Amino acid sequence: MATRLDQASLVARIERSDLSNHMDASESVNYARELLRIRAAVFEVKYPELKAMALIPKNTEVSDTDEQYAYRVSREYGMTALGSSYQGTAPRADVSSSESTPQGIKPITASYGFDFQEAKVAARLGNQLPQRKANAARKAIAQEINRILTFGDSTKYGIAMQGLLTLSGTEVYTVPNGAGASPTWALKTSDEILADMNAIVTQIVVNSNDVEHPDTMLLPLASYHLISTRRLGDGSDVTILKHFLANSPHITTVEPWYALDAAPAGQWTGKRMMVYHKSPDVLESLVPVEFDQFAPQVRDMETITNCHARCGGVVVYRPKAIAYGDGI
Repeated sequence: MATRLDQASLVARIERSDLSNHMDASESVNYARELLRIRAAVFEVKYPELKAMALIPKNTEVSDTDEQYAYRVSREYGMTALGSSYQGTAPRADVSSSESTPQGIKPITASYGFDFQEAKVAARLGNQLPQRKANAARKAIAQEINRILTFGDSTKYGIAMQGLLTLSGTEVYTVPNGAGASPTWALKTSDEILADMNAIVTQIVVNSNDVEHPDTMLLPLASYHLISTRRLGDGSDVTILKHFLANSPHITTVEPWYALDAAPAGQWTGKRMMVYHKSPDVLESLVPVEFDQFAPQVRDMETITNCHARCGGVVVYRPKAIAYGDGI
């Protein structure tokens, strides 16, 4: 775990380093104060454009020391018998359970640092050290978590991690051609687009025998803009999106997401739409550590702060509550 430092201990660390040979006491104190300011401020940086964390319920059971995560799947089974008396043994009902394949959790690391000249100038002039270095380290980690949670990863970390847009075992909705001989929404009528939006939801409900009810729809940017601005029909001032949300018995949220516009490494064709039940009973993200910092280390003429996160991708418990539709 990252070590928290107060100003006194950080000053002592700097004074024991090679930097102390070139900085007086007041400069050491100022430098330590600036490092603490940056370490505190970097936790406050927000990146709203990285949407994956907001779109997936977070698992709160996995700890920052866990190397793997697994869960148990339980199934109830049994039968009854109709008889004329209570003689004999009744058919047995029971519960069986099995453990899922463990999913690995891996560290994501980055660092930032200040060389002697930056420290000396900032301390002598009373200037602030550049916050952007620390922000860049945090943003790099946030972007990598977002990439894994969005698309998954099968090679970089030596294990396979799943992403929200590339899950396996889900429902697949085949988007039909419209009157324009294409599944692309830009070439479809308002009624044809609305039919696609309803059909992908209905497929989940029907194929699960009314067990699964998706509540969230994700769309590519242009597709979302289209349905939020195009009227349902001539003489109507109601958009496709407004009509859909007002009449869908299941979907309560429709969101745009740039990640659906193009597939990485050809994982799907055209633009992808997605519907799912946004519930921790269906899927969760494994991010036990979003961002943390270790104690600054003085190396030669630099002060380095190592940062880390821990991520295991997305875990899916009920893939049939999820559906993709490609080519819109």
